[in-house]
Amino acid sequence: KAAENKAAENKAAENKAAENKAAENKAAENKAAENKAAENKAAENKAAENKAAENKAAENQKDRLNASYYNGISALPKDPVVAMAYVPFQLDTTSYDTEEAFRNGTLFKVLNKPFLGYLKPEK
Repeated sequence: KAAENKAAENKAAENKAAENKAAENKAAENKAAENKAAENKAAENKAAENKAAENKAAENQKDRLNASYYNGISALPKDPVVAMAYVPFQLDTTSYDTEEAFRNGTLFKVLNKPFLGYLKPEK
């Protein structure tokens, strides 16, 4: 009788150990699935950010092309020559108030080009 009880206890302990192992495996599978889902979501977000940046760059290029014409007149010659300097027409005449113009060294906002070469670029 004692041997049967001991065998039953051993079998119960083996079953419990197997259940625990199965639960651990299931938890590991769930964690792996969560990690994969998070990686996929991060990749989707990155792809969306890249697409948005591409769209913004295309929009900026379009704006630059549109801004190069003023009343139907191109800011540059029809056939610009390589290595020839051209000064385009100033199309944007948005200006600063007097105090701001003195602080910036220019009346026109479009001409405010502070030198920032001493700053380290952001990474």
